[in-house]
Amino acid sequence: MKKVLMMGVVLIATVFVSKAQVFIGGGVGFDYCEEKTKNGSNSFDKLSETAFVFSPKIGFYLNDKFAIGLEVDIINLSKKTTEEFRLLYIFGYNGGYYSHYDLKENVFAWGLSAFARYHLWGTGKFSLHLESPLGIVGTSTTATITIMESSISIGNPELSFGIAVFPVLSYGLTDKFRMEINSDFLRLGFTSTITEDRNNSSNKDVTNNFGFGVNSSSYFNRIPVTISCILKF
Repeated sequence: MKKVLMMGVVLIATVFVSKAQVFIGGGVGFDYCEEKTKNGSNSFDKLSETAFVFSPKIGFYLNDKFAIGLEVDIINLSKKTTEEFRLLYIFGYNGGYYSHYDLKENVFAWGLSAFARYHLWGTGKFSLHLESPLGIVGTSTTATITIMESSISIGNPELSFGIAVFPVLSYGLTDKFRMEINSDFLRLGFTSTITEDRNNSSNKDVTNNFGFGVNSSSYFNRIPVTISCILKF
């Protein structure tokens, strides 16, 4: 009976895949931002951030309009923040001098999501889709605070769950090969993030976020635009 059932599942899957149009692809995104501040003759970098994401995917077109699939995300983020503060003498509020502290962060994140795609519009080689991923992201953070030549290491693991919808603009180079632009700055989504205290695993914080556009606190959509290549079979 088990063999018959297994053969039936394989047969159904084979028929399903044979009627569906399979596509594979990979997206690459890169973002860099920098802020500078100046106090008198002193100038220093207040913020510098570099983010990189690689997102391979596979999907199946069930018909001319609707597709489903799976996507894997690999994310790396490097960030440096410098904040200025004033050190006061013990005697006298007006005395003192300015100093600053440095915060360096390095974040590695992985993500796995199932997505649905709907074809909205097409003309010539251009087409517009709506894509909606439902997924999970795990992050590992290494951070160091340096103040007055002393360093402290911090960083807590996070696990995020999210769902979103955003537009995808596609351009067909050939009948089988397409270039796509995912517009995260037009993303509408919800993310719930669980942060675990690395010194006490029973101590956890939950942060919920619902918003439109790029959200720097969420690793689901840190990069405004991702460029993808799609190959259809």
